[in-house]
Amino acid sequence: MAQVRVIIVTYNSEKVFFRCLEALEKQTYTDWSLTVIDNASSDASVEIVKQMMPSATIQCMADNIGYAQANNWGIERSQEPYLFLLNPDCFIEENYITEMVFALDKDDRRASCTGILYRNDEKTAIDTTGIVLKPWHAVCERKDIQKGEIWGVSGAALFLRRSALDLDKVSPPYGFDPRFHSYKEDVDLAYRFRNAGYRAWCTDTAHAIHLRGVGSGTVRQDRSFLTRYWSYRNHVWMLIKNVRFHTWLTHGVLIIGYEILKALYLLVKEPQVLWNAWKDILKISHFVRQPADQISTFPPSPLQALIHDDPSLVLSIIILNYNSRGLLKQCVRSIEMSHVSVPYEIIIVDNASRDDSVDMIEQELPHVRLIQSPKNLGYGGGNNIGIQHARGSYILILNPDVTVLNHSIEKLLKALEDYPDIGLVAPQLLHPDKAIQYSCYRFPRMLTPVLRRTWLGETPWGKKHLNWFLMRDWDHTTSQHVDWVLGGAMMMHKALMRDLGGFDSRYFLYFEDVDLCRTMLMAGKKVWYCADAQMVHYHKRQSAKKRGILGIFNPLTRIHIQSGIAYFKKWRWRINP
Repeated sequence: MAQVRVIIVTYNSEKVFFRCLEALEKQTYTDWSLTVIDNASSDASVEIVKQMMPSATIQCMADNIGYAQANNWGIERSQEPYLFLLNPDCFIEENYITEMVFALDKDDRRASCTGILYRNDEKTAIDTTGIVLKPWHAVCERKDIQKGEIWGVSGAALFLRRSALDLDKVSPPYGFDPRFHSYKEDVDLAYRFRNAGYRAWCTDTAHAIHLRGVGSGTVRQDRSFLTRYWSYRNHVWMLIKNVRFHTWLTHGVLIIGYEILKALYLLVKEPQVLWNAWKDILKISHFVRQPADQISTFPPSPLQALIHDDPSLVLSIIILNYNSRGLLKQCVRSIEMSHVSVPYEIIIVDNASRDDSVDMIEQELPHVRLIQSPKNLGYGGGNNIGIQHARGSYILILNPDVTVLNHSIEKLLKALEDYPDIGLVAPQLLHPDKAIQYSCYRFPRMLTPVLRRTWLGETPWGKKHLNWFLMRDWDHTTSQHVDWVLGGAMMMHKALMRDLGGFDSRYFLYFEDVDLCRTMLMAGKKVWYCADAQMVHYHKRQSAKKRGILGIFNPLTRIHIQSGIAYFKKWRWRINP
């Protein structure tokens, strides 16, 4: 495996791309590989890469998903110890990568590194040697050519230590905060590195030329409205999200004073920028500031397509696999034998299984689409990859321990087609002996997990509450709207699922199905339990094998508890939407 993964995000960069790749080819450091993410370019950028770097990994996005999310796509699929996020308008000299590796190898506390970036070939004007943070928390480009520790590194040529990106403790770990889309995402990353105790470094022995892209002129009036909007909005977000309490105590007067002056300037000169930015900030700012290891709620970013739709396909069936070789094969065979009458595809996302699942899929199920994740992304993150690669109009999420019965898929499809107010539909799940399995529920209250895991659930009051939660007061052989359904089998419109951001992948396991159904209801869509459609679920509550205090020794129990706490915190401890 290469030691350095170079990641380039491009959007209509053909004018500069050839020179950028040519500079890469001349590097004295040879142990590197290249990933190019094309953000739906309309020029010949991709063709240039294929011609010059045939061994490069190329990902063509169906839409422009922004600088932050595109880089994250490459980061999440890279295992190299070092990452080099390079702009296509940046041309590095031949020793650049060598010097970057040398600088980070010298000190494990360094998370990022940069060289000296010039604005022209003559090297008469310095573009940046890092990011400077002023006492009032405005940022500017560093112009000092002396080597040494710096506050942060510009995103134009950002050399990173891969392990430092795990500081967020969410799944999957990401580099840039995807909420930033474009502009200031590199400053936000620098904040997070500093808050985590990492350092940034500038070396004076590595040089590059950076030709600033269109729309980012040096004169503010030359910049597009969107450039000014993203820049200001993301700046305020960073303060809300990253400035700590002690900093507000020591520098609060300077920070607030500067922000007032900045807002007054925009009010006079650029009122539309101020109005649109604050309208967005006020909508979500109270959700932004959360500890990095806790799940916070905010309006979701749409889940971007990674492949173009196929109009001939009606349904994409997504099966997330982790060490489930035997059950997986049975699940796929049951789909094929259930007489699905519409065109469909089967997508298996393998969540870094340790058994021989992948070999079995390649040898015995060659007709399915296999997507291999380099790491276990959890239930939500793994299924989101499948959703991003889905080509059908509808999506069926299946666990590998589900067996599909005849015509159940058509009945789920009919419910979605006949009732436009339904956002998600789930079948009646059966135990292997064909007894009905409770798979639709009312939204949990804060004591519900406690009652399910301790002797308190055996008390008269506990039994009454659990009967209410499990909907034992209702006939499960009839179809109706419910609060939420078990995530083992659920169908939804692909477009709606992507618009809602897919599953909240920050839940590694458990509660992501509750969260999704609640999100559906908040979006004005209903969750439908379809008793006419039946599937068999070989379900085992692994997290409930030990009850009471002994349960903490079960890793799945601990994950379940963590996810439950995160769910209630996300929804601000409100019981119902």
